[in-house]
Amino acid sequence: MKTKTKPFWYELRLRIEAAIAPMIPLIFIVALVAFGMFTLYQGHKMAQTLTALEREKEELISELTAYRVMEEWKRFEEERR
Repeated sequence: MKTKTKPFWYELRLRIEAAIAPMIPLIFIVALVAFGMFTLYQGHKMAQTLTALEREKEELISELTAYRVMEEWKRFEEERR
């Protein structure tokens, strides 16, 4: 009776699976940490953008207020004449 030999790739696959299987939890944890860091980084960038937009808004409001005061002063000067 002749025994059937398994192809070389079958044993190679088993060895690769045996080497990778213990690392699966570690790979999962590393992926979660990387995703968390990426999320924090994106949040930080968004916060910086919002801060810059708030600053710009305040500058525009102050410019608009100054413009309105100037217009009001011009109107007052014209009425006084």
